[in-house]
Amino acid sequence: MSQRNQLLYSTHLPFLVDGNHFERVRTVYLSAEKPPKTMVSNELRPTGDRDTLFPLQAALGYSIAQTLFIGKWTVIVEGITDFWILKALNACLASLRDDDTLNKDAVLIPAGGTSRLMPLASVMIASMSEAEGRLIVLVDSDAPGKQAAKNFEKMFGTEAPVVMLGTPLSLTDATIEDIVPRAKYAAAVKKALGRTFTLDAKQNAAPTNVKCMEMLFERKGWGAFGMDEKAAVALALIEEWAKDCANVPAETLEAARKIFREINQHFRPS
Repeated sequence: MSQRNQLLYSTHLPFLVDGNHFERVRTVYLSAEKPPKTMVSNELRPTGDRDTLFPLQAALGYSIAQTLFIGKWTVIVEGITDFWILKALNACLASLRDDDTLNKDAVLIPAGGTSRLMPLASVMIASMSEAEGRLIVLVDSDAPGKQAAKNFEKMFGTEAPVVMLGTPLSLTDATIEDIVPRAKYAAAVKKALGRTFTLDAKQNAAPTNVKCMEMLFERKGWGAFGMDEKAAVALALIEEWAKDCANVPAETLEAARKIFREINQHFRPS
């Protein structure tokens, strides 16, 4: 029918929206007038009616989700800051023509927290065969990460091997922020969050950079050093590294090399 006729259909189902041709979609919504009128948009955006976008948001999310399964090898990381930092450092090493970059066939995927690691890994494993790809999970060596690692080993065994971040860094406790020296991380916190402070002996003795900042924020009465703060600091670091890879501390580049070597060895043919 569509070969000889223009075909139009209306739907609330995101699965009927062609994710490859969002430009063909028009939204139908009620105007803000009294009484309201039925309107058809000239573009995707419906004026004054955000709820109308829900089927498109779902369709877009589904379309994006399909890109998760195109990698030959998959590395699930805990959060978006892990993803940003590792991608930025991999780009720096690549620009330096370093031998220890992440394997070009590996795809990094942020889970959005330890609570989402298990469901995401389950979907990924169910969507790939042994011939199509392999999957590993990189988790922080903190309490939530260690618990997640135990859960993974119990649930998946060798199907989704876990790499603890502290293993390549030779640290008992480690999060992605610990690839940056303490003084450099503190400087990034000051820049990103507009804070002025001096770390005391207890904070300098904290096992991780995040724990150090949590103790500092508690002492100063600044509230929590949470996800928003960590993301802002990560972006400040990445912005500085993007200007010139010479801005990346040598210790950070070496830590990145160790992490990528650890990941790459899991993807070598057996």
